[in-house]
Amino acid sequence: MKNINELLGDLLNNAKNFLFTTIESVIEDKELSYEDVMKYFLEHQGDDARIAKGAMIRANDEKGYVILTQVFLDEKNELVCGTDGAPLGRKITVPKLDAELVKLFKNNNLVVVS
Repeated sequence: MKNINELLGDLLNNAKNFLFTTIESVIEDKELSYEDVMKYFLEHQGDDARIAKGAMIRANDEKGYVILTQVFLDEKNELVCGTDGAPLGRKITVPKLDAELVKLFKNNNLVVVS
């Protein structure tokens, strides 16, 4: 059985591939707040019983913008996918994250929330 660090490593590797798939992709010209990302998780999980938690993956593009990918996870920390096989979630590109999100991520590029 894998420990949590191995599971998170697997998730991050899968999510890196996900960053380049065609999903809802939004570019905002404003700071992204903790409230914005939590609101997205709450409003988009719907009635899908498979969803147990959410994950956020942080990356930077070549211009220095932050690319934040939000995905949904099941109880086994596996990506929840739609009928088309694509992970449920979004990718949003913003100039920066607010102080609360920066504090949440610390020096990590992956955060799991439940």
